[in-house]
Amino acid sequence: MKWFKHDSTANMDAKLQKVMLEYGMEGYGLYWYCLELIAAAVTPSNITFELEHDSRVIARNTGLGVQKVQEIMQHFVAVGLFENCDGIISCLKLASRTDDYVTRINKLQKSEQSTNIVRTKSDFVLLEKNRTDQNRTDQNRKFIPPTMEEIKNYIFEIKGTVNPASFYNHYQAVGWKVGKNTMKDWKAAIRGWQSRQQEKIK
Repeated sequence: MKWFKHDSTANMDAKLQKVMLEYGMEGYGLYWYCLELIAAAVTPSNITFELEHDSRVIARNTGLGVQKVQEIMQHFVAVGLFENCDGIISCLKLASRTDDYVTRINKLQKSEQSTNIVRTKSDFVLLEKNRTDQNRTDQNRKFIPPTMEEIKNYIFEIKGTVNPASFYNHYQAVGWKVGKNTMKDWKAAIRGWQSRQQEKIK
């Protein structure tokens, strides 16, 4: 994407304050540099919000040592600024700061692929109702597990912060079951994870 929102008071964020206490402006600068790298790779066909550059490339471009970059990146994950899933660094909260271009293209693609519903905030209640109605008619159909890409796309669509790999690996391991029953609606399960995540934060 071409740009993302950067609040003028971002430096007062509690997590960034911890980074600056530990690593000063090196840590602060590295954080925004990584966000720029992630944002630059976001397109309508790539909405993973993953950091594609490894520590060696980042170290070369920033003038920091490889070990220093790795150490600071681990600190970013520890304080909750980034996610680390099997060595892949991502920043899903950046989804809430996507520019209008990516948001419009993504909504257009999804509306063309599924229904004529325009997926905007003002229509969210209607969209939820349609999902509920669809679930009622699909109750007797066999559940088909989602792909990782479908999970990522849906989390992006609802501006969620659930880690797609964690969600996928968890339910893949238990055979896509909720308790003893086969899952019926994986999107509802994601929204449940999101709600529980927000409750923990509160």
